[in-house]
Amino acid sequence: MNDIWYVTGKAVLDKSLDPAGTAGKGFYTPVVRTTSDQNPTTGVALPAPMVHNTGQIDEDAFPVVRKALPDFPEFAKPVSIGALARVIQYYQDPAVGAQLKTLRDAINAVQQPGDPLSDRFPVLLGACIIDASLRNQMAQNPLPEITKDFQTTSADHHFMQLLAADKAVSDAADDFADSNWNGGCEAVTSVWAGNSVFALR
Repeated sequence: MNDIWYVTGKAVLDKSLDPAGTAGKGFYTPVVRTTSDQNPTTGVALPAPMVHNTGQIDEDAFPVVRKALPDFPEFAKPVSIGALARVIQYYQDPAVGAQLKTLRDAINAVQQPGDPLSDRFPVLLGACIIDASLRNQMAQNPLPEITKDFQTTSADHHFMQLLAADKAVSDAADDFADSNWNGGCEAVTSVWAGNSVFALR
């Protein structure tokens, strides 16, 4: 997951993925996926079905986008098809792009501490965007193991605490994650039967 967390964090933080995202143009078809649930006792459908932003990606996109990617740090390699698919989706799906902009604006409104952030910070940020339980843990009572597991610095840790505790950031992250991820950190790409495309779901 490091690669997917990394591209998610980088897509919010800076423009380094722009060339790769632009290279995905013409390969992505947005699809709105609606899922619903039912009461397990009565079988009655529950209201307010979940709407996910998803899409179909022509398989020819992956070598093109991979070639346009900046060199990833070793801790974010290997770069999986799932990560490449997310780069394409983040830049080529207008709805997802709008959500990322809202999230970016909310993050930019939070005062960053004076100490520089490490190159591992995008991984922690991406994980906290996607996983609300991790974000809540960071906001309320962050465990020392988080810094150890992500190998982040005290500056990374402190800034992520500030972001996680900020309501605008948390609301934007929830909106983004709920619309684009199925089951927290679960990232799924699958072959669309009968076509040379992959589907994000």
